Amino acid sequence: MPGKQSPQTSASPYPDLLAGLLSFVVPGLGQIWQGWRWRRPGRLLKGVVLLLVLHGMFFYGQALGEWKNVFLPQYQQTLDEKFRIFNFPLPDGLANVWWRPAYAAQFWMGISAWPAVWNYCFPESRVFAHYQRSPGALPGNPTRWERDQDIKQFHKKINDLQLRPDMGKYWDVGLLYTMLAGVLNLLVIYEAYAGPFDSTVRTAPPNTASSADNP
Repeated sequence: MPGKQSPQTSASPYPDLLAGLLSFVVPGLGQIWQGWRWRRPGRLLKGVVLLLVLHGMFFYGQALGEWKNVFLPQYQQTLDEKFRIFNFPLPDGLANVWWRPAYAAQFWMGISAWPAVWNYCFPESRVFAHYQRSPGALPGNPTRWERDQDIKQFHKKINDLQLRPDMGKYWDVGLLYTMLAGVLNLLVIYEAYAGPFDSTVRTAPPNTASSADNP
């Protein structure tokens, strides 16, 4: 009726696939996007805190391990036979993750952990140089022996690093931090996609919702 407005209804913006993908790429970015889009300062602040905390944990963990504890190796490429689970041969990529389960957790930190994948797939590239380099990944067409020697040299350096008197438990703690950051980001991704538990913040602000009586 003219001169009378019906109550505005708020539509839920969740699930939000885009926000989930954004937090997958950069932890907390999905929440930042939602806070900016829906004009919710608390949501935006939450995203900033998540971004800083998870990245701080991940990079601090790498620093404790002297930037050598995040990598995806090419172990499978040095073997004569495919690795099998229940007699089912795994693709090289999955087999190498099986041999390096720590990276299965680190991967979920998004682009901060993806240089390892880049170096695994493109060993001839110098974009990331020795940052998160993939042991066994060599340019050209390396033989199995060459891959094996590269892996042995890499792990010798890792073992020497862990045995240093000043290293102590820093290696293990650093590795744990990088893995924990990735696992926690799984929760951040889900929270960005599914929305907060509090139902009072699961709806769009009234001024952004559509109403049938509004022009």
